[in-house]
Amino acid sequence: DYIFERRQKEKEERKKKIKQIKQDFIELLKEYKDLDSRSSWRKYEPLLVNDKRYQAIEDDKEREEIFLEYIKEVEQKAKEETRRLRKENMASFKKLLQDTPSINPKSQWRKVKEDLRKDPSYKALDKSDRLIVFEEHIRQLDLKEEEERRLEKERIKKEERKKRENFRTLLLEKQNLGKLFPTIKWKDASKILENDSRYSAIQDEAMLREIFEDFMEDENEKYRKEKSTLKDAVKNGKIDPEKSASADEFVTVVKGTEKLGAVNSSYIRFFWDELNSKKAKKEKRSAKRAKKFVELLRAKGISTSHTYDKVKEELSSEAAFTKIKSDEERKKLFEDFITRNSTSDLGLKTETNGDDSSSEGEKGDGQNKHKAEKSKRKRDTGSGEQSEEPKEKQLKKEEAGDGSHRDKKERKGEEDKKDE
Repeated sequence: DYIFERRQKEKEERKKKIKQIKQDFIELLKEYKDLDSRSSWRKYEPLLVNDKRYQAIEDDKEREEIFLEYIKEVEQKAKEETRRLRKENMASFKKLLQDTPSINPKSQWRKVKEDLRKDPSYKALDKSDRLIVFEEHIRQLDLKEEEERRLEKERIKKEERKKRENFRTLLLEKQNLGKLFPTIKWKDASKILENDSRYSAIQDEAMLREIFEDFMEDENEKYRKEKSTLKDAVKNGKIDPEKSASADEFVTVVKGTEKLGAVNSSYIRFFWDELNSKKAKKEKRSAKRAKKFVELLRAKGISTSHTYDKVKEELSSEAAFTKIKSDEERKKLFEDFITRNSTSDLGLKTETNGDDSSSEGEKGDGQNKHKAEKSKRKRDTGSGEQSEEPKEKQLKKEEAGDGSHRDKKERKGEEDKKDE
């Protein structure tokens, strides 16, 4: 064991000594600063032979190998240093280009280099490296400009999206207030919206209209579903619009009805308005048909002597007659017409009889027109005896009396016409 350990120790000491001898020789080579990749062993060996560090290496071949290894290392370091300096100089020139605000993506190298020719960072690079740095800088400017355009486009897009969202919020607010109903047109809606900043924020009217129409299309679809629910509730007797005096009262009733509490209040109001609008239109059309029917009766000279069956037979082909589909309704209108005309005729007769009774100082029911006129003639002659007036004069008086009655009847008929 001792011998083995001794031999191992001696072996390690020899390696260490050889390594030190090699390192000493390398230090000798370092002293020659002009050594480079082109230096040869043959040229430098004569300069080294007298140095103990050279002589310490006994093998000539080993000396040459160490020399060549060192030259290779020097060459590698030189290349690394060249790359480092080149990189540093290119970074310096790039900084110069970045600090020159006049350079933009459209700048030309032949013009730029004339402005930078005297700068040290320009001179530190060769022609090709300068061009490489410049082209890379232009490419970066292009990318930066493109990125700025992309960001600006994204910003505008985001801003426009926000404006559209704000406008939709405005539409929803107005819709909840009952200002925008499902059948409203853009022309009318724009007048309601135009004073709000969320409307004026979008300058493109076509876009405003498109957003509005999309919104209303969605809302109309929702309303159709809710309307169907409300119609079913009315049909099933859950709610009765006739019992509500106003839209707000109807909303309260619907909201308080089981399974209808989630229905949008604005939809309920519009449903209420629709029902009342239809009712009003129906009543208007019915009144118009009734008026036409009464006018037909008057035009055809229908009087108290007519029966409904006779009128029906005579007028069944008339448009004003057929437009009233219900025979019951026609009959009622006929009866009302006859009642009004009967009352009118009775009023005229009563007025005439009243005047005659006052002149004679008599009262009595059932006196006819002839007796009233005879009493009047007696009064005019101042005697109780019947006087014989000329026939012609008597006829004129009778005609004058009949004319007076006719005028009163015509005035009464006109009043009836206005009332109808």
